[in-house]
Amino acid sequence: IKQNSSEGWLTDNDYNYEQKVIDLEEWRGKFCLAAVDLAESTDLCNCKLLFMREGDPKKYVYSHYWIPESKLKESDDKAAGAEYVEWAKQGILTITDGTMIDTTAIADWLYQLKDRYGIKVFVCGYDVRFSVEFIKRMTEYGIQTELVQQTAGVMSTPMKWVEADFKKQLIVYGDNAVDKWCFGNACMQMDNLGREMCV
Repeated sequence: IKQNSSEGWLTDNDYNYEQKVIDLEEWRGKFCLAAVDLAESTDLCNCKLLFMREGDPKKYVYSHYWIPESKLKESDDKAAGAEYVEWAKQGILTITDGTMIDTTAIADWLYQLKDRYGIKVFVCGYDVRFSVEFIKRMTEYGIQTELVQQTAGVMSTPMKWVEADFKKQLIVYGDNAVDKWCFGNACMQMDNLGREMCV
């Protein structure tokens, strides 16, 4: 019975299934939805791209992460299984100089998808925290953004949808090692109204 406290969200079998690495080249000239989880100093930043094909129920998700260089030395994430240097070598994570992440670099990365692959971001969801400079840059690029508040009232139903899609193996995340590490560390918290929130 799910209680009003944090507990494991996904089992290893829910997300650890065979899938191929996603190459953006195969999505050349396509549209996608994007979403960012921004941070400035001590946390991972993430950008996800969601692609779908007509007649295919699977959701193809491409992820890229950013962390500040200081997190390599000042974090206890290594004890929790983080392999930041290895992930950077794999090209799925960018280590930025210093102690802060310039969130405009993430907007630049999104804009460059059009130049490199002809991929067009239809709209990009974002949470309000750390978003001021990111939104300014996205506006300069003409990329539409939409506020998605990370509250239980907003996130509960999508959490349930994602869990159901994982159990049916409908989410193809390219076997991204950082995603996999995050899924394994994600917990679900339920409030007194039965709404779920990822913690």
